Amino acid sequence: RNARTAANMRVYLVNHIFYKLKKKKIPKENIIFMSIHGDALHSSLRGAMVYYPDPRFRKTRFRIRGSVYKKRKEYDSKLRFANSENKRSGALSRSLGNSVIGSFRKFGLPTHHGRTVRGYFYRRGKKSLPAVLRYSKVPTSILVEVANLKNHKDRRSLLKPVTRQKMAEALVYSISQHYQENEALIAKR
Repeated sequence: RNARTAANMRVYLVNHIFYKLKKKKIPKENIIFMSIHGDALHSSLRGAMVYYPDPRFRKTRFRIRGSVYKKRKEYDSKLRFANSENKRSGALSRSLGNSVIGSFRKFGLPTHHGRTVRGYFYRRGKKSLPAVLRYSKVPTSILVEVANLKNHKDRRSLLKPVTRQKMAEALVYSISQHYQENEALIAKR
């Protein structure tokens, strides 16, 4: 019922799934969080863009109180993040973001002009980061804006199954490229 509560619950859900995968002995380096969206920027802008958790905007702690959260099994009252963990996550995530943009270009999909991989955006004149990236425990976490829904070319293209299939293939390819190009970075613990 409340957008802020929903955003906070996404944080808890992402981290809950991450912990479940780690309990199954899946190495954290093999887990990727990729949140896929359609942006709604000015209509003159078009193409894909990626956000990653820039360590300068990450917090060391996430704690929200309230009965709406405590009722959920995903709730974790003690989410903490070490600065070293934030730096490593930023490097891995930025690398995956670059792979996504490179893959979109390889597959002939439009990308945003200028800086296509960003560690923050502006909200009400301040640099900010989506909560789901700011508080994700997944070492490699990105938010992909596949198109700008306010741009008529992007919107029309996104309605075509062939475009969505190309986007899906580009995203899969980007993950493969990310692991090939960053073997040393990922193996470093």
